[in-house]
Amino acid sequence: DIYENPRNVLDIQLSKRIFKHGEIKLNASDIFNQKAIFYQDFNHSKKYEATHDKVINGIRYGRTFSFSFAYSF
Repeated sequence: DIYENPRNVLDIQLSKRIFKHGEIKLNASDIFNQKAIFYQDFNHSKKYEATHDKVINGIRYGRTFSFSFAYSF
C-alpha cells in the first residue's frame, strides 16, 4: 500500500467591489508549498517516519497566484 503524508495547505482570496458593478479578486493557492510525500509504511506505525518508511515519490505542486476582474451588466 502507498500512503500520502498529510501536509498543510493554505489558500487565500481577497476581493473588493469597485464601481457599481465591478469586482477585483486576488487568489493565492498552496502558500506553504510543502512537499507531498507518498510512502510505504514498513513499520506499520500508520504515520510517516523518515528513518523507517520508504518514500515512493515526493513532489512540490507549487504556489499559484491569480488576479481577476469581473463586471456585470
